[in-house]
Amino acid sequence: MVHINTLPKEIISQMFKAYITSCLPIDNSYAPPLHPSRPYEWTKLMLVCRQWANILGGDNSSWFWNTIVITSDPDATDTILERSQKAQLSVTGTLADARQLVTQYHIQRFQHVSGRIRSLDIAISRAALRLWNDSTDMANLEVLKVTRVKGGHLRTEDEGRLLARFEAQKLRQLELRGFSWKAIEPVLKGDLEEVILKGNTLIPTAAFLRALRRMPKLRVLSIQCDMHAIRRERVANVSLPNLAFVHAPALHYLAITMSSLWPTIATCATPGSMPHLQRASMSSSQKETHRSSERSEESTSACVSRSRLGPWRCYPLS
Repeated sequence: MVHINTLPKEIISQMFKAYITSCLPIDNSYAPPLHPSRPYEWTKLMLVCRQWANILGGDNSSWFWNTIVITSDPDATDTILERSQKAQLSVTGTLADARQLVTQYHIQRFQHVSGRIRSLDIAISRAALRLWNDSTDMANLEVLKVTRVKGGHLRTEDEGRLLARFEAQKLRQLELRGFSWKAIEPVLKGDLEEVILKGNTLIPTAAFLRALRRMPKLRVLSIQCDMHAIRRERVANVSLPNLAFVHAPALHYLAITMSSLWPTIATCATPGSMPHLQRASMSSSQKETHRSSERSEESTSACVSRSRLGPWRCYPLS
């Protein structure tokens, strides 16, 4: 049997990377990691032998130190920041009590290296958010997942600025839980590709549709919140050419235009992720090639509907 230390250092490094990744929290949805362990317990690998210590702590070891798990020990965060050198960072954990010195210290340190943070997955209170400087540079932030926890009072005058400190041109993935619509709306813009909203928030449908028009590259949309019904207000159509997934349990009406209707109509008509959907109108515009090599457009449309207790039915629209 081959001893592990006889393997090339590159292979041992890859094994360490796979193990360390499996020990990290998945996200703030409280899903456990594949191999649950205490934060930074993997650093004990450095005690096994000198070779492993050199691999994990050498000049080319910054990858192993690019994830900060927020703990009650600020020295652990300082060690990660030092050993990660200039590598981009992922930050995960809880910053709830703004009165605690450890919370204040972590926020101060994260602001100092904010330009290196690529992923931020935190549970944080309003009070702790207000400690974060509005002018923080988050130039490389691509993934933002924020869960609001108790702490700090609602202030209507600054609610719309709570998440403004995390605005970034590179932001592609946004997941928010427990925030008011006034806090959410300002960050729904730009090149976002994935938006997930959760919590007891009441979202005004018309305002949300206007926000969708500011996110033309959106691919994934999940709205697990209550939504105001649209009664008299007229709303313009929204075009999301890259949208591939929708999860909207509160949705009652859906209108879709796609390039090819019939191959996908069975999938679209399945109400699995939209249990309250009562009516969905779908249309397509297909180009067919005739023998004469001339192309003509054929418009196709259909309506998918159901009664409150009945099955779904699909029929062409005249």
